[in-house]
Amino acid sequence: AYTEYKIIEKKKNKTLLKVNITTGRTHQIRVHMAYINHPVVGDSLYGHKGKLCLHSSKIDFMLYNKKVVIKSKKKIGEIYG
Repeated sequence: AYTEYKIIEKKKNKTLLKVNITTGRTHQIRVHMAYINHPVVGDSLYGHKGKLCLHSSKIDFMLYNKKVVIKSKKKIGEIYG
């Protein structure tokens, strides 16, 4: 599994990232961030207590030989507190 990430904004003890996963494995972002000692905020399974703060801005996949793209109406940072 391969995960690319880019820092968008840093705040005190949180960092907003733009993450791109190339394989789409279950929990991939959560596992990789925990592995480098930076768990997703609120991810109690991988080392951080609270409400999980993970939001997808876009997802695409093939369905019946047709590409489906779903995009969030919110921009990066609008859900970041």
